[in-house]
Amino acid sequence: MQPADFYSREVVERVYLPECEELLKRTTGATRVIPFDYVVRNNNGPGGDAEGGYLYFPHNDHTLLSAPRRVRRRRGRCR
Repeated sequence: MQPADFYSREVVERVYLPECEELLKRTTGATRVIPFDYVVRNNNGPGGDAEGGYLYFPHNDHTLLSAPRRVRRRRGRCR
């Protein structure tokens, strides 16, 4: 993918998220991965710093209780 592709929800969902799913399966041994609620953070991209600014590491905004609940709510929209 090209850097500009990360601003296209369609390209991210068609190309990048499936690649991330496979990477997580291979590295963790997971049998199922459900990506949801991603944010593109880039001060220079569309939206400027409204996009949240750069992060240099993966992180999780959910707790052990909230994450499963959130996945169940979003399941209808997941592949």
